[in-house]
Amino acid sequence: MKRAFTARAASLLTWVLLLIAVPTGLYVSHVFNQLGEVRENNLRTLSKAAETTNQILSTALQNVGNLENEPGFICQFLSRQP
Repeated sequence: MKRAFTARAASLLTWVLLLIAVPTGLYVSHVFNQLGEVRENNLRTLSKAAETTNQILSTALQNVGNLENEPGFICQFLSRQP
């Protein structure tokens, strides 16, 4: 009688553990997928920020080059504005 109870308890324990482990595994998988998407979004945003920074720096270098070539550029700046 005691062996039957032990086998039944072990079987019940196995099912309970499976019912806990399977949804937990699915949830962990979902969380890791979401983290991957957040990481990819952050990398895209960082890439866009790097491109914008590069454009700003190249414009600044061009402006400094204009100032070196034409010292009167600053005086004409306001008159050149639309």
